[in-house]
Amino acid sequence: MFKFFLKRILCRNRVTTVIIFELLILACQTILIYFFYNIYFSILNKLMKFDNQKIDDEETTR
Repeated sequence: MFKFFLKRILCRNRVTTVIIFELLILACQTILIYFFYNIYFSILNKLMKFDNQKIDDEETTR
């Protein structure tokens, strides 16, 4: 069913094909950016917590 639908669209004209592939690429980029954004901020958050804990430890030892 999907192959038939895809062949029908792809064979009709090239503009539709290009638009569909551009949208697919854009969707993949958006998902990847969101994924790496979450990873980056989770690591940053852990580092900030570690930094704050280190500062607290230094204050308690004084």
